Amino acid sequence: MLFFFKYKKKNHNINKEIMESLKNEINALRQKQYRIEKKQKKDNAEIWNRIELLSELIEQTNNIGSKRSISDSMQISINKIAQRRGWKNPPE
Repeated sequence: MLFFFKYKKKNHNINKEIMESLKNEINALRQKQYRIEKKQKKDNAEIWNRIELLSELIEQTNNIGSKRSISDSMQISINKIAQRRGWKNPPE
């Protein structure tokens, strides 16, 4: 009977160690995911800044502030770039 209690206690310690390892692994994966998402947001922000700068450049070269003054092919290109980057309403 004494052997059973020792075995049960030892098994409990092993389970506790396994659970602690799993918790550490989960925390490491969460940190990795956070870093990836942070980098992706930064990259997307840089891309959107470039798109906005290009839009402003187009407006300045046309010397008219309306979207209609941009050629059809340029409007299509800007919209495709915006859709690829997940922006539902591209800059005007």
